[in-house]
Amino acid sequence: MTAAILAMLLLTLALGGGIWAVACGVPRRAPELTAALGPSFVLGSCAAGMLLGLAKATPGNGMWDLLWPSILGAIVVLWTFAWWWGTRKTARVSVVSEAQPLPGWAWMLLALLVVHGVLISDEAWLRPIFPWDAWLAWSAKAKAWYTGSQLQGFVGPDAWLADRTGRMRTSLAYHYPELLARIELWFTAPAAAWNEAAIGLSWPLLWLALLMGCYSQWRSLGVAPGLGVAGVYALGSLPLLNVHAALAGYADLWLAVVLVFAVLEWQLFLRTRARGRLLLSCLFLLFAGLFKFEGFAWGLLLVGTMVFGEVPARHRWKGLAAAILVALLLLGLSYALELPWIGMVRRLLNGEAGGREASSWWPVLRALVSGLLAQNNWHLLWLCLPALVLWRWRALLENRDLGLLALYLLGALSIVAALFLLTPAAKWAESNTAINRLVLQLVPIAVSLIVLLLRDVDFYLESSGTDPVSAEQPVAE
Repeated sequence: MTAAILAMLLLTLALGGGIWAVACGVPRRAPELTAALGPSFVLGSCAAGMLLGLAKATPGNGMWDLLWPSILGAIVVLWTFAWWWGTRKTARVSVVSEAQPLPGWAWMLLALLVVHGVLISDEAWLRPIFPWDAWLAWSAKAKAWYTGSQLQGFVGPDAWLADRTGRMRTSLAYHYPELLARIELWFTAPAAAWNEAAIGLSWPLLWLALLMGCYSQWRSLGVAPGLGVAGVYALGSLPLLNVHAALAGYADLWLAVVLVFAVLEWQLFLRTRARGRLLLSCLFLLFAGLFKFEGFAWGLLLVGTMVFGEVPARHRWKGLAAAILVALLLLGLSYALELPWIGMVRRLLNGEAGGREASSWWPVLRALVSGLLAQNNWHLLWLCLPALVLWRWRALLENRDLGLLALYLLGALSIVAALFLLTPAAKWAESNTAINRLVLQLVPIAVSLIVLLLRDVDFYLESSGTDPVSAEQPVAE
């Protein structure tokens, strides 16, 4: 079984690595290979889940036998095209700066992260998948598909009761996006039976992919090695993030990873104007909406920020109007296509999604402050971030790309506050059942902003005798 799981992991990396290589070039140096591993795991997992859905393939049905040759063929085509396309470029992409020696203290932080990783993996591997939301929205679907050897959609109670064939299925969360359920099916497929250990292990691997991906992207954005390791440790040691990595089943960590990768790839596009980076950013944004409904909100906001950032400063009001127009067009398209997230928003605003009107703002504000500052969830993250912004406000004004990142994070946090203060979701804030999970989706972006704000600060802690981090060069096509 272990060999089969390892083979599935390698296949996932090969599929995701092919997508990454098409956008960024075939890795030819050790730093480039390291930079590709984190995003490749996420890209491969999401791509495999989507292919399962398109082929309606589950272990035991006929489409499953056709899926494997298709995936192997896709891997060959992707890598062949990436190699061929790379030979046609007149300039080589420097995906990440050259490797530089790490300070001694950075190795100690990495050792502590290894300890974190071992403990997280032990928990995820040995425990069954038992979080309530996992069995409400995702794992129940995956197990039904696996045991029934048929990947059919879930329908509402009315349609299920009216069905005379007995082939339809329903659940309390029948309308939830199903990408995570398909990913769970993908990882348990190599086992001879439903295997929750194989599924659980994908969460620690996702935690590792997050840290590796953030480090490589920060380095490409000009962050020195020591600061990058410090940022990775600050992110990887956050208590609630560790809990979600060990407590397999929740979708919030998956959404947080694809969202921060989308934001950082967009930042790399702004820095280099390499179109492959913009392609990856849009692809990660697509996955965000397929994990949870909140992904659509974060995606709309990021698309609007992208449009706003492309307009020259002298026409900034036009950029704001264009960003609002694009967001409204996407919102209207979602409504016209009757996408499920629109229905979820409607039920939430009508008080039909489990919430209620708060008697006053004070209990909600108290719960928000408690969740961010008083509880042992985030260490000092939400105290350090505003203090650092006040200290480095000139950097935000002088660096347009960094200012856009801060603007996006501020907008996302404002949406979170408005959700709990102005809608019946106030109940979730007062009972502390949802606020920290929603904030978790934005935490890697917040840590990235902190790291990038400190990028130009000389702490005298880096190794000497090395050149500054070189920026990625745009591709001449």
